[in-house]
Amino acid sequence: SPISALGFAYYGGMIAHLGDLRGGYRFTKLAKALIHKHPNDCNEIAGEVMWVTSDTLSYLEPTQSIKEYRREAGQMALAG
Repeated sequence: SPISALGFAYYGGMIAHLGDLRGGYRFTKLAKALIHKHPNDCNEIAGEVMWVTSDTLSYLEPTQSIKEYRREAGQMALAG
């Protein structure tokens, strides 16, 4: 559900902040997958999930892809 994606996004960020970047990365990838699995059901929180996960993803993914991901997150947040 969309709420699960939000929970996984924040949990992944917390784990990464505590030092487990790989563990946090896995949870943020799960949150991202849940958002993309149900795109029409979660417009309201998709932008927030994407923005929160972008912080953790930025440690392990190329900067250019994160810039595009954040741009998409902003657009989804405004559309929701």
